[in-house]
Amino acid sequence: ISPLTDDKETIRHLLPSLDTHLIYIQGSKLSSALDMASVMLDSEPGTNKAVLVISDGELEDGSALASAKKIAAKGVHIYSMGVGTTE
Repeated sequence: ISPLTDDKETIRHLLPSLDTHLIYIQGSKLSSALDMASVMLDSEPGTNKAVLVISDGELEDGSALASAKKIAAKGVHIYSMGVGTTE
């Protein structure tokens, strides 16, 4: 939805377009998301590429780690942000 930026106005402008309906399948499918990000980033020019994973920490299985290793091997940086509480 947004490139990584510290331009608050760009982010503020794009926030209204965020909606849970953008997600077709609910649940924790981090491996699928990372695989899709990898394909999308392959078509982007440049070498300074990154993915920001925002997660509550619930993972479906170990396949996310394999996907993360594949995308990292392409030189893509993966950053993570934890959200939520134990409740």
